[in-house]
Amino acid sequence: MKKFLLLFFIFLIPILLLTMIDNYFSKKSDLYIEKEVTTIISDILAESIEKNNVLNDTDNILNYKYNTDGKISSIYIDSTKTSKIISSMNLTLSKLLRDGTIEESVKDINMPLGMLVSRALFTTLGPDIKIEVLPVSSYQTDIYTNLVDYGINNSLFELYLKVNIKVETIIPLKTSQIDYNTNLLLSSIVIQGEVPYYYYMGEGAIQSLPL
Repeated sequence: MKKFLLLFFIFLIPILLLTMIDNYFSKKSDLYIEKEVTTIISDILAESIEKNNVLNDTDNILNYKYNTDGKISSIYIDSTKTSKIISSMNLTLSKLLRDGTIEESVKDINMPLGMLVSRALFTTLGPDIKIEVLPVSSYQTDIYTNLVDYGINNSLFELYLKVNIKVETIIPLKTSQIDYNTNLLLSSIVIQGEVPYYYYMGEGAIQSLPL
């Protein structure tokens, strides 16, 4: 019996080690870390946006011109307001990276050892492995529009602030980069009939997006 157990463990231990190594370098660990990091950044960003009133001045950010039928013929995007929003968001992101708020929050991410032992079973079992995460001081903000079908002969026009933060995760023998992206809705309107032109900064008409 003892000999059987000894042989069992002799074969089991290498299998477990190979499985752990395989899972460690697989996409599985990357996806787990990415999920944890994006959740933390999302919470921090939401709190900072509310605290700094980043999106408070969005009233009348879209202005409209109507035709004789009472339908929207042109949409004008208020460049003054979008510039202020981008500037406020950039200041918020700069402060979060400069004072180490993001780095301090994500550096304590722990991965259960069970996740490395099994692809399906015991993935939440510990002990935990500490993951060191180093945010790269890089971010980008931009304004963009989206146009989608909305019922019969209608379109939904949306104006977004897009935020991108690059985060580099460092664990022993392995590094990976996470691109955190979020789209913050600034304004939207349902358009009936033909899709109008829309304008940014009051000039340079942009063709309506294809449906």
